[in-house]
Amino acid sequence: MGSGSTKILSYDEASKRFFPNDLERIEITFRDITNGTNELSYTNFKRDVFANFLPEKLANRLYQLYMNSSRTGMSYKDLICCLGLIYYGIQKERMQLLYAIFTQTGILYWYDVEEFLRLCGEQLPKEFENMFQKNEIVTQEKFLQWLDNNRGHTTTITDWLMDEQRLYELSTYTNDRIYDQYSILAGVTHLSEKEIKELEQMYYQFCTLNNNRQQQITPQIFSNIISPVLPSMLISAVFEAFDENQDGCIDFKEFSCGISAACRGPQCERYKFLFRVFDRDHDGVLNHSDIIYMTSCLIEVAQFVYASDMHIKTSRELYADMISEKNESILKSEDFLLWCQKDTLVIELLDLIFQICHVVLGLRPLSQQDELTIVKHFLRREKYPFNESEVVYNRATSKPGSSWFLISMDWWLRWEAVCSSSIINSNELKNKKISSIKSNKTDNKCELGDIDNNVLTEKIISNDCIQLKPNLRRGIHFEMIPELLWIFLRKYYHCNGPIVCRKVTYRKNLNRPELDLYPLTIKIYRNRILSPQQIEAIATNKNNNNNNNNNNSMHFAYPLLNYVSASMFGSNNSSTSMTSNAPRHHLACSYFVSQYQTVRSLTEELSIKFGKSLDEIRLWMRFNEVSN
Repeated sequence: MGSGSTKILSYDEASKRFFPNDLERIEITFRDITNGTNELSYTNFKRDVFANFLPEKLANRLYQLYMNSSRTGMSYKDLICCLGLIYYGIQKERMQLLYAIFTQTGILYWYDVEEFLRLCGEQLPKEFENMFQKNEIVTQEKFLQWLDNNRGHTTTITDWLMDEQRLYELSTYTNDRIYDQYSILAGVTHLSEKEIKELEQMYYQFCTLNNNRQQQITPQIFSNIISPVLPSMLISAVFEAFDENQDGCIDFKEFSCGISAACRGPQCERYKFLFRVFDRDHDGVLNHSDIIYMTSCLIEVAQFVYASDMHIKTSRELYADMISEKNESILKSEDFLLWCQKDTLVIELLDLIFQICHVVLGLRPLSQQDELTIVKHFLRREKYPFNESEVVYNRATSKPGSSWFLISMDWWLRWEAVCSSSIINSNELKNKKISSIKSNKTDNKCELGDIDNNVLTEKIISNDCIQLKPNLRRGIHFEMIPELLWIFLRKYYHCNGPIVCRKVTYRKNLNRPELDLYPLTIKIYRNRILSPQQIEAIATNKNNNNNNNNNNSMHFAYPLLNYVSASMFGSNNSSTSMTSNAPRHHLACSYFVSQYQTVRSLTEELSIKFGKSLDEIRLWMRFNEVSN
């Protein structure tokens, strides 16, 4: 805290003048504005605390007064001291603050006051000229006497701080501004306040990934979020395009502004976002290495989305030469914007980023027309390896073990019809207000109804084990969507009935991935804690089983899971078996596994699923068990 504020009002004294709920709101807003750094910058102080109400010189002087010289920004306690004195200070305290504002060197002269007022756009009042000589040192006592004689009504600055009614109006206005960050972001982006609030929820969910404590999106978190749906060579560049201040993290403002620039507003703004992606050295132009990087990215995108474009088989150098028609080594921003309008791969990249912002980052589609386009384009790309043989399927959604969800074709076709009807009426909707559009959208969803997969199911063993009716076929009885699309649709549509999930498997004879609709069911048994006597009984059972192989009721396949079959302890010799009132194990759950899985992959999957190390896992086969 600055020295001036220390002499006037301490933090303990200032905090007592606020209501507890006011302190709590200010603290929450302070954390949001400072992005968890706990240091308020001058720009935020002037803009977010006082809404750019104060003249530059006055705002800067206030900030310097209340910022501790050992810090790089204003702390929360400093801010409370400042606001407590301005809004709730008594008259004498505010007079002392005025003197501290005018006094910059520790000694106040007449010309210091004149210069300060001039920089704030005011003139020195005649009463001040008459009371003080030009070279006279203005003491605090005499300064306060002058203010008291004129009741503070001498300049705009003194009026602002000393007039109770004007102070009340300013306090109300400033409090509205400081607490309403959503309206500020809505004002500088192409997003509504509702959309910003929804994005905020997604943002803080991302921030908590990997036990992150920074309350910001780090490069590692961003990579984890984006890598399944974006070529790896683009991830760091897109991160830097979001990270406008280049501090190595994406705060919520950058998150919102980046999404707005990437997929909302005029097309030229989206082109400018791409320019930031490709301008790796942030010098405002694309040099030759930037252009080579850009062409490499666009070719990679074309392969990623399975686009049929002439540039896919073109070398990146030749592609770069085609862009630089004038044989210039740099590409300026205005030239880049013109070129973007002609290149088809730019459109592919923009469409990919548009899908990512909605499906992955959490932006709500602006209309059902957008919703249909996003889902269809996303699904067509992710399903491509399932439809074409000999396609490189190294994307996350087509790797063995990845999850896809089934939706009954009846609901899927009704959803397409509802969204298509929105497209037909799009010309009429454009002439209506956004609220009317959202109202129509909600009504259509009510007609559509919840997602209902009951028509697909034969038997529900558990939430994870849902058996399907026989002979179901994709495109006739159901549609399949990847996990990210399922999460996306579930935000806007409820699911009434079972959630049907199936895993991807790979069969060499097909040479492509496929969905395992009818997996094998295994039973997972959990061991109970055994007493020494029970352990001895088990050992006796094993010895007897070894002496009488004909009475064995099971066949040992491979030690894999420490969730063991009940028949492990089966024996016809009641004298050596455990007592019936001492159960040794119980059925924990049932679980689906693919018949095409390797033992190793099954081990690893169950290890992750049940949180056990590989050494703790056993797998047993039971041939003569009668299924329920």
